[in-house]
Amino acid sequence: MGNREIKDNPTFGKFKADAAKLQEARNLRHVLFSLGKDTKEIDAALIKLEEISKQAEELSLIPDKFNDLFSEHGWIFFESFDPKVAKRAIEIAEKDGTEIADAFLADYFSPAWVQNHIVQLEFILGFHERFALANKALTDYKEGRFYASTLVILSLIDGWVNTLNIAGFQRLGFFSKEVQLTAWDSIAAHPKGLMKLKETFSQPRKRTRVEEIHIPFRNGLFHGMDLGYDNKYVAAKSWAALFAVRELAIKARDQQLKPPDIEPKEEVSFWESIENYLKVKDETERMRSWKPRELSIGRTIPLSGHPEDYPSNSPEQKLAEFLTLWQEKNYGHMAKCYAPMLGLRPQEVRENFGKMELSKFEIVKIIERSPFAADIQVYMDYIFELQKNSSLFEFRLILNSQDGDLAYFPSVTTRWGVANWRNANLS
Repeated sequence: MGNREIKDNPTFGKFKADAAKLQEARNLRHVLFSLGKDTKEIDAALIKLEEISKQAEELSLIPDKFNDLFSEHGWIFFESFDPKVAKRAIEIAEKDGTEIADAFLADYFSPAWVQNHIVQLEFILGFHERFALANKALTDYKEGRFYASTLVILSLIDGWVNTLNIAGFQRLGFFSKEVQLTAWDSIAAHPKGLMKLKETFSQPRKRTRVEEIHIPFRNGLFHGMDLGYDNKYVAAKSWAALFAVRELAIKARDQQLKPPDIEPKEEVSFWESIENYLKVKDETERMRSWKPRELSIGRTIPLSGHPEDYPSNSPEQKLAEFLTLWQEKNYGHMAKCYAPMLGLRPQEVRENFGKMELSKFEIVKIIERSPFAADIQVYMDYIFELQKNSSLFEFRLILNSQDGDLAYFPSVTTRWGVANWRNANLS
């Protein structure tokens, strides 16, 4: 964590260390050519690798440059921030000034952007219980109530960091003077990232101001000194900061706040780095081009039935399995249908579902939010306290990898799991 620049992080450093290996590949090509060997395939591969290496080098410079330009204006770079957008913001700032770039970024972190990314927050350490309130803040953001959205998000940021308890035995919130918002080999949690953002947000505001501000000054907002914060700039910067804290939470969850005691003996090779880079690039493109399936309830998807009646390894098949087990009062196997990251025990499932006797269910609607999240509305007949009831319920299902983390695209090794459910008639 002592790296002065983000580009010096170990992840970025591997590309520099492996540059010599690329040169070795060039030397090998020359040797083969001098021996009269056909090097056309090697030449084509080298061209691609050199282009990827160049892109990787450019990418490693973006976070530092972006933070140097924008951290005092309330923006920092973080892992799920599109580097193309950050690069464009840098270009605008250098050509037309930071005010124009500031407006560009505020428009980019729009309610639509938050809507598309908010599912990434739901099951991160310390945020699950805050997710419902974040959704309400998103509704305010969509409807232009920037003042309401901003206050909620800033409070969620402060409480989330407090819950992570990353500063030893003391619980310190995001805005605490003593808190350390840093983690090893992190972009957002680099000293030039969240720590700098906290400084910007925490500036003292000791007099009443009615003029419009473009930075969510925590002290000015919470103490009623800054009154001109009802605008898209302040709201967008608050949301962007929330997603930056997500990176810190992941590091805390994976116990990677500090450098490992022993460095791995086998470092990721240049070729593995290139492969990982291509994988991330491919997944980004797949996410952009993804579209929900065209489904017809009652035709392509049965209204009700056994799990085997539904498409294999689909969210609706997992829900049908879950509901069938509920009908059978098999709470042990119901627990296995939950997303692994929730870690629910059979006893907890029995406590939640044992009071209701499910007699019938019909799928009404399937809303695919992303490749890894779907909301399924189900009309259910059930008995509760000896009374027959009928109601519409909505279940959220998420995609899980073999190790229990969130997976972003379905494959033969992923499986769906129930994340939560609610009575849709009461919302």
